[in-house]
Formats: sequence, structure tokens, C-alpha cells
Amino acid sequence: MQTWEDDDYLDGIAVDAALRLWPTGTAVISNCAPSGSEEDLEVTVAAGAVVIGGTYVTVAGDTVALEAADATHRFDLISISAAGAVVATEGTPAATEDDPAAVPSLPANSVPIAVVRVEPAQTTVPADRLFDRRLLASKPVAYDAVVYNTLYADTIAEVNSAEGVVIDGVLCKDNKVHTAAMADVTGSRANNTSYENETGGDLFVQCYWSAGQSSATNGLAQISVDNSNWQTVGCYYGNNTGAGSLMFMVPKDYFYKIAVTTGGAITLAEWWEWG
Repeated sequence: MQTWEDDDYLDGIAVDAALRLWPTGTAVISNCAPSGSEEDLEVTVAAGAVVIGGTYVTVAGDTVALEAADATHRFDLISISAAGAVVATEGTPAATEDDPAAVPSLPANSVPIAVVRVEPAQTTVPADRLFDRRLLASKPVAYDAVVYNTLYADTIAEVNSAEGVVIDGVLCKDNKVHTAAMADVTGSRANNTSYENETGGDLFVQCYWSAGQSSATNGLAQISVDNSNWQTVGCYYGNNTGAGSLMFMVPKDYFYKIAVTTGGAITLAEWWEWG
């Protein structure tokens, strides 16, 4: 199948969709993929959804028959109406085979799906005669509460739940966005002991320790994807203080630990995490 990125001379319908239809909230939300028949002069549009003028429309999918071929080539336009119906608009045949034919105008309150080139004596719709002209959108261009709630019902339910859902590394629950909070986890952390980042996003760690006597102190911040092979991402070297600190970032689902060596007993004074 041809696509509008192929830089052919039918790009006008795609440019029109981007410049005129997109700003009004008209686009294909999901699927509605066109396909041609290998047996008949027909085009099938798969089930999916579109938004027309900001109104969400469910498309059941259908097959439409094209009019018989003419003595010269023409272009037919396939579109979806505001009722969710698949519509075929017949184009005007070229004056001669040496003259270009025009793509018919898009019917009002519709979204374009495809353009078909119909050659003389053509009785099927091969892939090289079918041009995909869908303007795909991940969400409605014009915001509409009903449309938005329909499209994102599952996510909205998760956001409103007590457990919540992590979206782009940010916890959303109880109908609120919970940004990273600082937590004092000193009581549950120990030197040279591994922990796993289960926050659903990146984790920032800052810790401070002291020793029972003044001595040289070495500290390493380490992370691991498998809790076995460790990579050092931070280090501290101090002389005759017995104390030190480390700050480092832990990627989602990674394991992490600090490994501190000193001449005296190590006491974790503070261990803070943001995530």
C-alpha cells in the first residue's frame, strides 16, 4: 500500500488534513486501516475510531464497492462520516490518459482514509493503487471531556484508585499527581547491603555515615541490574575523619548499595531517598 510519506503527487489530501482538519479536532484515533480487494473493485476499512470536530466516533468497519472503471484513470476518495460509515466518493476521470485527474473533495463532517487510483479496465484494488491518507492522532486535537474520558477510561480509573499508576515515572493515585517525596529510610538501611528500586521510576539516594574513630574512609555507591554484577557510580575518599557521604541516582528496577570501609565501626547517620 502507498502511504502519504511516499512523496507522490497525491499528498494534497494529507496536507489538507494536517492544515485544515487537525486544528478543528478531526483525525483518526485508532486503526481504520484501508485495504484493497484482490477479487473485486472494493476497499475495506478496518474497525477503529475517529474524532470529527472534537466528537468521538466509533467505526465498525465496512467494505465499499467502487464504480466501474472509466475510459481514463480517476481517483476515488474513501472517508469516514460523522455517523461512522465508510463512504466512497467517485472522482472525475481525466480528460485523457496524459492529463492528471483530480482527487474529489472531502465530504463535510468527514475524515479522510484513503485514495484509490482506478485505471481503465481495472477490476480489483491492488496495493500499488491504494494510497493511505489517514491522519493519525494519539489523542483528540480538540479537548472534549466525553471523548477524553472514553479514550482514557482505564487510565483514569487507575489514577482514581488507591493503588494508583505510574505515568512517565510519576505516581498518580487518589485522583492526584504525587511528585517525588523525600523519605528518611535510615532505620531500614545498612552498609554493604543491597536494595531494589521498586518506585516505578528513578530513585535519588543521599546518605551520610560516621565512624567510632578518626581514620581514612573509602565509600562506593554501586548499582546492579541483576544484584550480582555491580557498577560503581559514586565514590568518597576521606583522610582521618571517619565520616563521609554519597549521593547517586538509581534507575528503575535496579539494585543499589553502598560499600564503606574505615578503621572504626560504621554508623549510618542519615539515609534519604527521593523517588
